[in-house]
Amino acid sequence: MTPRLVRFTSTAQEHVRREKDSGGLRIELTDIFATELEQAFKVLTVLPGAGTPYPCAEVAGLRRMYLPKTACHIYYSFDEHEAIVRALLLEPSRISQTHGDILETGGERSEEVLS
Repeated sequence: MTPRLVRFTSTAQEHVRREKDSGGLRIELTDIFATELEQAFKVLTVLPGAGTPYPCAEVAGLRRMYLPKTACHIYYSFDEHEAIVRALLLEPSRISQTHGDILETGGERSEEVLS
């Protein structure tokens, strides 16, 4: 089995930047957040179906993975070649506020690739 690439949409990149720049992520959680993300990406490369299906008409096959230590949800889709991270939300209350961000389906993809 060939591991999938993990790509970020510009929306997902913006979510990470927003949290970093706004100080939304407490300083003591930054290392934990980085570790949890790294572990999640390792799972996505080999077992992308591990997340929970998240029904969304605009993005077929959208799934959600919960990172318990930082209360972060990763929203992603995948195919046989790659997993596409579409959004990262740290607070459940933000899900309804930024739901439109999750629905980014096309457009430019980041060149940032994790493998």
